[in-house]
Amino acid sequence: MKKLLGIICVMFLVLALAMPLSCTKKEEKETTKEEKTREKEADESETGSGEEEGETEFEVTSSAFGNDADIPVKYAHSDINGGENVSIPLEWENPPDGTKSFAISMVDTHEIAGNFLHWLVINIDPDTTSIEEGASGTNMPSGATEFNNDYGEEGYGGPNPPPDSGEHDYEITVYALSIPSMGMTENAGLDEFKSFTEGKVLGEAVISGEFSQ
Repeated sequence: MKKLLGIICVMFLVLALAMPLSCTKKEEKETTKEEKTREKEADESETGSGEEEGETEFEVTSSAFGNDADIPVKYAHSDINGGENVSIPLEWENPPDGTKSFAISMVDTHEIAGNFLHWLVINIDPDTTSIEEGASGTNMPSGATEFNNDYGEEGYGGPNPPPDSGEHDYEITVYALSIPSMGMTENAGLDEFKSFTEGKVLGEAVISGEFSQ
């Protein structure tokens, strides 16, 4: 009888010791599973973030100057010493899907300039990716239309800020539009252009240059 009781006690002891071990293994298994789930979610998050970061942006550049850099004097209005009124070369890439035409504006955003319009071009073919230096008035893309700038001259009008008025920022914007052409009036300005293109702009690429005298 004593021997039987001893065997039973040993069995209970073995079971008592095995139960925490089993629970521990189960907990470890669950913890490992949770960790793997978290790692997987983190990997998916990083992959998604990487794809977003790698997405191409609609952008415009110029071989004449970098963004927020000084505009060389040759591109200034001919009224300025050294100015040749040569239109600025532009290149753009990665326009939004569905782009059917491009437009370009160049505006002096200085507070005293009141968004003075230096260049406005519409109806640029969607396959166009650049405009060469000095193209205004002579070698614009086929079908493109240039309007009068705020000097009252057709096409490009270079920077000519008032003397001692500080640095002026000239913002050049390439608009990707959802329409193939615009039938604006001959004397259309920036306000009419923005009103006409409202709801039709798929994307904008901007480069700014500075000029002062």
